[in-house]
Amino acid sequence: MDYNFYSRKAESITQKQLDWIDENIESISQEEGILFVFQGDYETLFFTDSHLYFPNRTTKRKINYSEIKKIRRAGDTLLELRTVESEVYSIVLVTAVDKVKIFQVLELLVENFKAGIKTTFDDAHQIFNEFTVLKHPPKQFQHKLPQVYLKQFGYLNGNQWKVSVLQKGEKFIRQKSIGNFTSETNVFDIESEDDRFPRIFESLNTDLENLYHEMLKDISDNKVVSDKCWAIITQLTPNLMVRSDYWRSFVNDILNSPNKIAFLDVTLSVHVNSNEELRELKTKDFYKIISEGEITQTKLNKILIHFLNYIFRNYSGAKIK
Repeated sequence: MDYNFYSRKAESITQKQLDWIDENIESISQEEGILFVFQGDYETLFFTDSHLYFPNRTTKRKINYSEIKKIRRAGDTLLELRTVESEVYSIVLVTAVDKVKIFQVLELLVENFKAGIKTTFDDAHQIFNEFTVLKHPPKQFQHKLPQVYLKQFGYLNGNQWKVSVLQKGEKFIRQKSIGNFTSETNVFDIESEDDRFPRIFESLNTDLENLYHEMLKDISDNKVVSDKCWAIITQLTPNLMVRSDYWRSFVNDILNSPNKIAFLDVTLSVHVNSNEELRELKTKDFYKIISEGEITQTKLNKILIHFLNYIFRNYSGAKIK
């Protein structure tokens, strides 16, 4: 029997889960309406109009919608289903958007089941299609070195700004457009169901870049660095650092090492005044989100924003005159 499968990862559903579905789908379909299969981060979820099945689990492999008392969005990609018997089912999705979509589908399934209404595949599929996070544009070139900075080292060729680049190991110089040089599509995006957050890193970058010429003029016109100019320098410098390949790679390597927790604790220490406050901060959902599981681009970008803040807080005090 065929079923609609929402694939969310590069790797395919495991053979063990495929086998379970193949072995059971015929008998399940005699009693329930088959809806779809959805790929979570660690497991595949099998939805019918009356049950949610967990093909990868060995105990309590299914839950009836009438058993679900509360559906909770507990973290960046985590849902928790609390039953009338006070059991908790944790479901980890691949993205924050997936989390919201499954949350909304489960709410519909639970409400319809309790009201005696049969939920169809089209009902669920409509939710998947309607929920989108707005990003303008959907694909955006984001610069690790800003164009306003590169222009200081470049030249105007017709209507296009370019820089001369000597790649390490080569003997000839290339002429690169600053519009493309060190840019990457959506590299600073943060996966979120909230439209305010996907481009928050890039918005911060743009806001600081807009102050760059003002900073240069202030330094050129005055013998003493003004307080406003110093404030721009101390924010722009760590911003340029954490956007670079070197520091992104450096932080990513630490986060994939045994030193991850020590690095996070030091980085987040600027938000607290004592070890007790740090311990309390580490109980918060946001800390669990950045400290647990695979280091994705979204997670790295979130941590880099905290790292930027750490550098700013620790090195903005001294002022050169």
